[in-house]
Amino acid sequence: MKKTLSVILVSSAIALSGCYDKETREKLQQAEQTAAQLKTDLQQAQDELAKVRSEIPALLVKPVEIFNQSAEFKRQNPKPQDFITESTASVKVFLMDTGVQWLNELLYNKIAADYLNTDNHADKQEIEAIQDPKARLQAIFSRQYESARKSAEAFESRANDYSQTMRYIGQRQNVVTFEQVTFMDGGGAHPMSWTNYINIDTDKKAVIDLASAFGNDNLAKVKDALWGAYKLYNAQNGMRREADYFVSKNEFDVSPDFYFTAGGVAFNYAPYAIGSYAEGEIQLLLPWSAARQWLKPEYLW
Repeated sequence: MKKTLSVILVSSAIALSGCYDKETREKLQQAEQTAAQLKTDLQQAQDELAKVRSEIPALLVKPVEIFNQSAEFKRQNPKPQDFITESTASVKVFLMDTGVQWLNELLYNKIAADYLNTDNHADKQEIEAIQDPKARLQAIFSRQYESARKSAEAFESRANDYSQTMRYIGQRQNVVTFEQVTFMDGGGAHPMSWTNYINIDTDKKAVIDLASAFGNDNLAKVKDALWGAYKLYNAQNGMRREADYFVSKNEFDVSPDFYFTAGGVAFNYAPYAIGSYAEGEIQLLLPWSAARQWLKPEYLW
């Protein structure tokens, strides 16, 4: 009886062991298949990323003239009551040719979109219908020049001058940065000049704006941190009371013009945005110690 029981127990153990080994082998096979698929997916992702990055191994940028026209007008027989006897009109736009087609088009489309969003063009649809980004920009500035020329010819103001010059700041990993300086003289008390910054994510082939850099949920925190920097700026200029600031906290906002530096993220504010014209452009720095909390990982230094 004992012998029979031993045989049964041994047979059961062997059977259980066989089932266990089969189940284990199946799990191992599934794990190996999953690992192999993950390895394949990772390799494909790395290959795609390498392909994108290989398209811009090193930018060899150079200035490119988009539009450049000007005219001067003088009254032939000015009368004493003629307040304006001379007037100028000019539109000069120089951007950058990066040597990379998709990057050029992204830059030109960004500038065109900004321009059309801030100006009420009766022929906006006609301009947007132009497919070539460079030709679209030229059409925009051609219309601007024609308007300025007519105003100058009618001596409506002493000047109708506009210029835009782009400069390549540099590249760090997947971020390429351009500086865009705009000058405008409409014949008023003084001309205006300001700087915009365009950051491009070369992996995503997209402009990096506030939302894509920080996420909408973090912008309120970024604003609070920049307000602290603004308070420090005012204190350094002798203003201790918030009531004396050029703008209140409710009026203050995060500038869409920013770029990455070794010290943190620099935010640029045009004249009159948070300071007087005499103060010029004002930059507020969000140091990395703060920026790291809110900035997306792909843009951290």
